[in-house]
Amino acid sequence: MKNENYRSSITVNVSAKEAFDAICQPTKWWSKTIEGDTKNTNGLFTYHPGNTWVKFRIAEIIPGRKIVWHVTDCYLPFQEDKTEWKNTDVAFEIEENGKGTKIKFTHIGLVPQAECYQNCVKGWNQYFNGSLLSFLITGKGQPN
Repeated sequence: MKNENYRSSITVNVSAKEAFDAICQPTKWWSKTIEGDTKNTNGLFTYHPGNTWVKFRIAEIIPGRKIVWHVTDCYLPFQEDKTEWKNTDVAFEIEENGKGTKIKFTHIGLVPQAECYQNCVKGWNQYFNGSLLSFLITGKGQPN
């Protein structure tokens, strides 16, 4: 089986700065349970809905162009491997083009062989392709 990271992309009629600023507000499009610094290099934040928690460090920020969240630790109680996301990266690459701004999303380490792949893909599709897109277009996302 191929070792492919989960990828998706959206194109929206906003500036790269607006896209970047929206991504840095994950409580508006991913989850209201996120706490911490989601806007600065080396910022630490935690996603913790219910018994699940994922700790992130912002590994890279290039304003208006790129954001990388590194998973430093996690507890995924619904899985056999409860730390499957540990040492994975969530990357957003932003580029303006003639059709608007394209945001490329990659969860590096979320591959088809991963235990949570099917469910995690459904989740990222809902939040990245649905809620973030809605937040960018209407100013209102659908965070959990």
